[in-house]
Amino acid sequence: MIVSKISTVRVAEVILFCIYCIGIIVLLPISSAIFLAYLLYPLIHFINRLTKIHFSLCLLLVAGFFTWVMYQLILFIVQTFVSLFPLLFDFIHSIQNTYPIVNIIFSELIHSLQNNSAQLFQSVQTSFSTIMNLVLFIFSFIFSIFECRKDRVWFFKIVPRRYRNNWQKHFIQFAGLMRYFFWIEFVLFSVTFSLLTLIFYFLQFPHFLNVAFIVAIADLLPMLGLGLFFIPISIYFIVVKNVVMAVAFIAIYISLIAIRQLIESKLWANSLQIQTAHSFFIMAASVLIF
Repeated sequence: MIVSKISTVRVAEVILFCIYCIGIIVLLPISSAIFLAYLLYPLIHFINRLTKIHFSLCLLLVAGFFTWVMYQLILFIVQTFVSLFPLLFDFIHSIQNTYPIVNIIFSELIHSLQNNSAQLFQSVQTSFSTIMNLVLFIFSFIFSIFECRKDRVWFFKIVPRRYRNNWQKHFIQFAGLMRYFFWIEFVLFSVTFSLLTLIFYFLQFPHFLNVAFIVAIADLLPMLGLGLFFIPISIYFIVVKNVVMAVAFIAIYISLIAIRQLIESKLWANSLQIQTAHSFFIMAASVLIF
């Protein structure tokens, strides 16, 4: 009887948790704003305590700073693609006459774009709904910050009291893990971007800073990474019979992967309180299983 009662309570908790998860996904602009406010509140509180500036002004300063960073990042990405497009077209033009299959591939690509142009136009029209989501996100973030000032985990008040403490404890652990995950990704991006900048500078790449930035961004993408750039360019040098450059790029690719894996294993090992070798084998096994 007791076991049956415990299992019933557990099933009810799981069902309720699934309902909350569905609500978080449906209300993603609002839920993401609440989560971001939870993560950024310590920074705003620290600036407020350090400078003695009014809390609302500290909120505006932090929000303005992150908006400026995002604006500069988007601007840099756009400028990067604009500067690299001529190089890409020159590369395509140089191999079109040598390898006819390239013309076939691009003709099929253009034909596919023409067939899907109506869908693309419709997607542009529907994208205007993101303006409303952005407005909801901004207001939700502001209200969440002020609520965090009263109680940082205020949003757990909508959870029944019998589950609140348990869920709140797991959420705090999850938030701490996510914060550390973003920090690790930032460190890995910085290291990769710095190394690629030096490599492309010494190899005299045009727009070496922009190329290094794009490749470092690709390195953050799951199951793509540095191979998205280094493997095709190595194949290209093999095709044009420049074996030295092909071997050099393969060696650089392997070296960067090794450095990245060592740093990532070390950082996760420090966080999870396990040995670096164990962290590496866990990541390797997860990649193989995926």
